Amino acid sequence: MKKKNQQNIIQEQKVVNVKYGEKIVNNYKILERYNRQPNQYTQCFMFYNSTHILETSGLYQISSAHFLKYDRDQNSISEPVGVFNFSQQFNSKIFAEGCTLYNNQIYILTYQENHMLVFDNELKIVNKKVNYPSFIREGWGLTHYNDSLVVTDGSNMIYFFDENLNLKNRLQVKGCSNSNFCTYFNELEIYKGYLLANQYYSNIIFVINLSTGQVEKEYNMQFLAQEVIQATQDSQYFNKGFVFNGIAYDELTDTLLVTGKFWPFIYQIQLLDFPSQ
Repeated sequence: MKKKNQQNIIQEQKVVNVKYGEKIVNNYKILERYNRQPNQYTQCFMFYNSTHILETSGLYQISSAHFLKYDRDQNSISEPVGVFNFSQQFNSKIFAEGCTLYNNQIYILTYQENHMLVFDNELKIVNKKVNYPSFIREGWGLTHYNDSLVVTDGSNMIYFFDENLNLKNRLQVKGCSNSNFCTYFNELEIYKGYLLANQYYSNIIFVINLSTGQVEKEYNMQFLAQEVIQATQDSQYFNKGFVFNGIAYDELTDTLLVTGKFWPFIYQIQLLDFPSQ
């Protein structure tokens, strides 16, 4: 039941970048807040290289994949460049989901189209289409770890595949603080040997052990979501599906950039008291 609101009712927000000066909220530190146009239904959000972020934006008819230039010197993040428009290429029949850069190719899941698209490393050419195995319910989150693609499908499972989606291993996620809601793991990122996972319709980043599936820690981003609600002046923003989603690890600064679906902000944060291996 991954409901997707396809009505973009966001009004352009006039906001400015904010330097928080290392504001500590719960068990993480907010360093920066970057302004962006709230017109991306963020699915995948990851560093492509040291200067660019790769992002996919979902929903039928408006799905895309693109790059954002991250200029640390100017303290800015650009609007999308190098856009691949799925609707133009595939007759509006693709809902873009998770992505990863692996072996110099860009892999992008589709939501209910039952296949993964493999692009060249510039998002210009689709090299191949790989069908999902029958046990994958839907395409949700995607990253890679060592020599495996790591995939979630909305269930409580994490799957490890080769690049042709041949199954290598699977893990059941367990140990969520809310034991009745230990599913819907969406955008994924590898961080210090753990899997970081957003959860659709929550503000939590889950820290998941890649060997056992055990949740080792949770980071609640409710403060960030509340700022978005205040900025949009829409108390129902979260309920419309415009939720926290997007984790990009910046190795140069050992920080994370995080955002959400149709959010007007990208935040730079640092996780505190992170589990040691």
